[in-house]
Amino acid sequence: MKKAFSMITAIIFIIVLGLSSTVILSTSLSTLSLSQRTYIKDQAEIFLKSASQYAIAYWLSKNDKVSDLNNKVITLYYPDETNPSYKAKIMYKWVDKDFTGLSNNSGGMLNYDDNTVRVIVVLETSGVVKDLANIRLVDDFTLGN
Repeated sequence: MKKAFSMITAIIFIIVLGLSSTVILSTSLSTLSLSQRTYIKDQAEIFLKSASQYAIAYWLSKNDKVSDLNNKVITLYYPDETNPSYKAKIMYKWVDKDFTGLSNNSGGMLNYDDNTVRVIVVLETSGVVKDLANIRLVDDFTLGN
């Protein structure tokens, strides 16, 4: 009787040990996955900021030929074009002086000069990184004198 009780106690101990190991392993894997996604999102936000700054620098290099930027699209890749982890698309839209796309309820509060450009920067993960974390970030701003 004493040997049977010891055997049952040992089996229960092994089962409890196995279950606790499984819970610890699954928790550590989910923590690793969360850390990985956080790192990828932080890296994407940094690349989005860099692409936005590139868009501003490109606009400044055009001086008075801002109308040439109308419907222009620039695509940036990181780390390289052949196997990118991140892809940023910069889209320029020239805003005319009267901003005819706006409804008549503006009351003249929004006046733009001839050099105003609307910039939309869209960043997406791609390749292997997209399988880990499918991220899409958008930055939208206007540039003008």
